Amino acid sequence: WTYILVIIGAVLSMIASAKVKSTFNKYAKVMNSRGLTGADVASTILRNGGMYDVRVEHISGSLTDHFDPKTIRASMGAAASVEIEVFDTMEDYLARSPENNCYPFMLDGSASLPELMAEPLPPVWSLVFGNEGAGLPPEFAALGRAVRIPSNDRVDSLNLSVAAAIGIYEFTRKAAEA
Repeated sequence: WTYILVIIGAVLSMIASAKVKSTFNKYAKVMNSRGLTGADVASTILRNGGMYDVRVEHISGSLTDHFDPKTIRASMGAAASVEIEVFDTMEDYLARSPENNCYPFMLDGSASLPELMAEPLPPVWSLVFGNEGAGLPPEFAALGRAVRIPSNDRVDSLNLSVAAAIGIYEFTRKAAEA
């Protein structure tokens, strides 16, 4: 029975692989409306996010992934471990974790992220982000040290996922230094 199961697994794997390749080949021939490559789009997203020192690497081949154990790439995001909990209200969260130092991320935060990263972090902290459209209401500034991510005059604000990624990266990097 073992051989039969292995053969069935191999056949299913080959079918799945053929389906992925077929779909990839179909859509690889479809141009976007502006004629941009994936590298062009990635570079534009990075520049709009104010990240000028990030390099977009070309990986040759079809459906390939570049593995470098010293670098976490977008496809390897699972290598990072972040604890995420969802609460119905901020009051519920504060009742459960009163010892946490809150850092609400706001467009008009009183502390810039680089200034904050120059100071020691408390041992227990939480990053607080609002929704994509409205962000956090002004009263959230009173929860703790309100943080802003500095940008330039070409960028109004960062989208939620970019802001969260920057905040999580900087705080975890700083915590690892301690």
